[in-house]
Amino acid sequence: HHSGLSGGDFEYAAFTALVHCYYSYFAGLGLAEVEEKMESFHPVIARLGQRTNSRYLETWQRMVHTLRNPDVDPTRFGTDFQEKNLGVLADDRTGLFFIHFMRMSLEYTFGLFKDAAESSKQAGEYLDGVTANVTLAYYCFLDALIQLACYRSDSDSERLHAAGAQLKRLDDFADHAPQNFLHKVKLIEAEIARVEKREGDALRLYEKAIEGAASGGYLQEEALAFELAAQFYDEMGLSRLARNHFTQAVSRYARWGALGKVEQLQGQTVTPVPTNES
Repeated sequence: HHSGLSGGDFEYAAFTALVHCYYSYFAGLGLAEVEEKMESFHPVIARLGQRTNSRYLETWQRMVHTLRNPDVDPTRFGTDFQEKNLGVLADDRTGLFFIHFMRMSLEYTFGLFKDAAESSKQAGEYLDGVTANVTLAYYCFLDALIQLACYRSDSDSERLHAAGAQLKRLDDFADHAPQNFLHKVKLIEAEIARVEKREGDALRLYEKAIEGAASGGYLQEEALAFELAAQFYDEMGLSRLARNHFTQAVSRYARWGALGKVEQLQGQTVTPVPTNES
């Protein structure tokens, strides 16, 4: 960023600031710190006249704000922004991917699985806008989890096949960067074992996913792994383990700063069930 500023390459300066911000989000940095970074860089990018990167950063800011604030409705994410910017977004495949990707992420986080599947389908139409971008790997990860969450409700075998295909893609990332992606692979494998009734495998894989996320500092994915493991233990009738993992999930989400998610979980007696069928 500073090299771009000092060298007069303002587009590069704006782009590197944007990437630094959303990589900080993916890396599990506390959301308060991530939001602070975004608030710091956004006016700089705007002053440089870099409208596209400014628009992208505004989208990411909205998602972080939604996660941090219990009073913000996650189902409204992106709608007003997309309508306001419809003209400039029409040919911006990266921008459209970001909006649908963030929407699917929030919908999955808050248990809106069918909505998340639709948003994932829409995001998938714009994958050419994020080639050689880390969000492609996160799309594979999230889409697999979304398909498996929906499969628990509708038992559509195509969803299981789609999750398996995304798992294979994510395996390639894990081969090159296991500390960043192996725990994600294990979590998908755990969810597959869960729906296939391979309880012993699921138990082992959930714990590996938790350990790997914790080791890599991926606080949000450690929280998610605890949450999904809690659901699994609850289904198995292992109430003590379910409550323990549920408590750990709430603790990790709180440490990450996702207060909207914390409030949602605290409103549940034990663990969430996949009920997006209203």
